[in-house]
Amino acid sequence: MEYTLRVSAPNGIDHTINAIKGIRGLLQATIKESKTYVDNLRSAKILKTQNISHPELTKFIKFCVDGGIIVQRMDLDDPIRLEMKESIKKIVTYATLSDNYDVVTALIQVLESHFPESVNNIE
Repeated sequence: MEYTLRVSAPNGIDHTINAIKGIRGLLQATIKESKTYVDNLRSAKILKTQNISHPELTKFIKFCVDGGIIVQRMDLDDPIRLEMKESIKKIVTYATLSDNYDVVTALIQVLESHFPESVNNIE
């Protein structure tokens, strides 16, 4: 099964080994790739798992949390979430047309963090 997760470590990594074990399991990556991912986890990133069971997901998330990573599961098809995304996109358009580029920048950062699939589709 495929899951979409938002991972971040705003306070840094507490236990590097656990963090690497968790990321390695979620990404099905090598130790080196997982270490690089953990080392670069300063800001939030969207992580998509593939072919992972729910028990495995739970196990690897626990490793991440024990390592100091904040993990949030994202339901990208939630109707309320989809409505919020569309509203933000409309505000970005309006802000752009009215030369409020500081607002545009902030809203695009929100879209990148919480709606990564929509960033290239702003109309």
